[in-house]
Amino acid sequence: SQRPFAICDFPMGVYETGESSTARDPQFVGGLAPWALRRDLEALRRHEKIREAESETGKTEVALLGPEAKIEKMEREILHHGLSSVEETLGKVVERLKVLESKENATLRKKLAEKEVLLDLTRMERDRAERRLSESIR
Repeated sequence: SQRPFAICDFPMGVYETGESSTARDPQFVGGLAPWALRRDLEALRRHEKIREAESETGKTEVALLGPEAKIEKMEREILHHGLSSVEETLGKVVERLKVLESKENATLRKKLAEKEVLLDLTRMERDRAERRLSESIR
């Protein structure tokens, strides 16, 4: 029966995983050459340094806080974020209402002006009718 195997391409040559003669060599740890172990360790160290640099201030803050303070800090951050979003949304609503109110006020002013014109026309018509009536009585 044939055993499945994988081919790995290394800078030093092509090896079949699990079939490498270096796996039995005492100078290699776990079947890896010292240069491969060194490369992996250096890569891990670089990644760890990057992670530490990215979270250094966060780690310092968290280390100084107790569990309750950590929870309170997270709650404050969540609340602040939520309130900021609500405040922004309410600001937009207020601006929209101002626009609508302005349009509504303009519409109402126009309607009022139209009604005032109609009222003036009605008064003029009434005055004319009164004059005609008084002239017809004389």
